[in-house]
Amino acid sequence: MATISSDISLSAEPAPVAAACRPLAGLLAAYVVWTWSRMERLQVEAEAVQASLTTNEGTGNQWLVVLDLTKKAIEKPANHENGLRGIAYRFQWEGTVGIIKGIPGYSHEYPTQESSMTVNDQLAAMGIGRNDRSWGGRTTYSPTCNTGKEADQIFTPFNRRPSGGVVDWPTLAIETGASESYQRLQEDVRWWFKNSNGRWQLVPHPSNPDRALFKPITAASADNVPTRAAQPLVVTQRPYSAQEILVTPGTMGIPFEALYDRSRGPTETDVILTGNDVRDFARTSF
Repeated sequence: MATISSDISLSAEPAPVAAACRPLAGLLAAYVVWTWSRMERLQVEAEAVQASLTTNEGTGNQWLVVLDLTKKAIEKPANHENGLRGIAYRFQWEGTVGIIKGIPGYSHEYPTQESSMTVNDQLAAMGIGRNDRSWGGRTTYSPTCNTGKEADQIFTPFNRRPSGGVVDWPTLAIETGASESYQRLQEDVRWWFKNSNGRWQLVPHPSNPDRALFKPITAASADNVPTRAAQPLVVTQRPYSAQEILVTPGTMGIPFEALYDRSRGPTETDVILTGNDVRDFARTSF
């Protein structure tokens, strides 16, 4: 297993996050394709992907593409209680195409949880109340019946917590994937930007430690991202665009205003994830 990079690197060109989402873009050439017939067959295919991930210690292909899904069929994998038995996964769909991301176990869950806990601990230290720093796990976001997606973890401040059956967009989504899934994670960025109409703002991607990379969202030209809708703040609430930062001894800041849709108070600061933080996430898992 390769070691984490010790030098900071910021890509010169922002990722084209405003580009249209493409349901199969960024997947490994080895992804599995299956045409929907019945849930029992999907179970078999998902178990094969999971077995491969287990054998390869969480690396390699983690994607199962399901074609020709009906609306009723989409409800089955989208409903985890009646979905794939014994398989940890995340699900998204675009039209009749479904994409299942197999979860390889602790090597996936620990980086996700450790990164969210680090953010949460810093917010708590600022004096922010528990009900103003909520985590929603794999909550499904479906702006239309034609598309929907689960993240690995999502964050909402109090003013965006679900209420009365209305689920507002998170301000932070965490997407975790094997190193080989890096290109697919870039497509996740596009999905969140496009479908939230700018209500979603940033997404770190903790990945495997051989590439342990995050995708912070940094201020960028409005030409590169959709116009953000109905936001009262300016400057600090400008559109964001993804750039790549490799894990380093330096730091990565998550703007407070982006997390909370408001100006910061006297004790409130940006959330800082250091290279040591992320190396610690990696050591927990590998």
